[in-house]
Amino acid sequence: MIRRPPRSTPKPSSAASDVYKRQQFVTASTNYEQTLISESYQVDNQKIKQINPGVDYELFVPDQSIDRENIFLSIGRIQQQKGQLETLRFLNSFKEVETDFMCYFVGGPSGSSGDEYLSELKESVKELSLSSHVEFLGNLPQVDIRNLLNSAKLLIHTSQYETFGLVAIEANSMGVPVLTTNNGSMQEIITNKENGYLVDGLDYQDVNISIKNLINALDDKNAHKYQSYNGIKIFREEISGFYKSHFDVNLNPENEILPLMGSKEGIFHISMSFLDKNDKVLIPNPGYPTYSAIANLLGNDIIYYNLSLIHISEPTRRYAISYAVFCL
Repeated sequence: MIRRPPRSTPKPSSAASDVYKRQQFVTASTNYEQTLISESYQVDNQKIKQINPGVDYELFVPDQSIDRENIFLSIGRIQQQKGQLETLRFLNSFKEVETDFMCYFVGGPSGSSGDEYLSELKESVKELSLSSHVEFLGNLPQVDIRNLLNSAKLLIHTSQYETFGLVAIEANSMGVPVLTTNNGSMQEIITNKENGYLVDGLDYQDVNISIKNLINALDDKNAHKYQSYNGIKIFREEISGFYKSHFDVNLNPENEILPLMGSKEGIFHISMSFLDKNDKVLIPNPGYPTYSAIANLLGNDIIYYNLSLIHISEPTRRYAISYAVFCL
């Protein structure tokens, strides 16, 4: 993928620099903004205090009962630096690989040229034959934005300058990944291919394919659930066969074998099945914290016994000592 040069930031006026320098301290939302203020306005870094905005988690909580649709969102003021035109060009390219989608633009015109830019966007929608895929909703209250996020599969973020991408964090809190071209503060919020996509531009075929795969994966009901509690049947049958061939022990793979994530998980849960409050429990020292954790949780009386290295083989002894040092 061809990398584009970083977008230039607006040049600060000398009057603004004087205002910044006269302050006792200046606040910044991100590392990006702190660096921007320091370098652009020649402000001493020691005077800049970073305060990160937060999300209203009482409002932005996903409703798991609502099925997501092929909805894309672009949320922000309608102005050129927000890059909505770039989003339209992406949608025009994306419709070549997927036609079942809708993109809602949330936000009203802002600034002296906001209305003119909105008219340009609407004209572009017609020229690109996107009328059936795009709708401009204007300004919306937070509750309506929350409801849209709850049904959406992707937030598209193309703002050129963003000191803090609050909308991206709100989207993530609603389970919505973010596709962004911002090379500033968004890099502190989005981890590529984890909670979104950091791309140099939207006019690449691999971006189209990635987003198509994303929206299809979100429809796969088998891709978003816990694994089976009793494990895969063929795996349990193999365990049964192993015990029979090696130890001549017959085990029913349906109700006598339970695969675990690890031995400590087994000890934890079997303790919950067999131990009552005030039972005495023998726990080795050293031993895994799980042993004492479940005993304390169940209200047991713990009796520790020390393990000796005398009767342990040399390789095992070295491993035990190394593990004990690691734990310290």
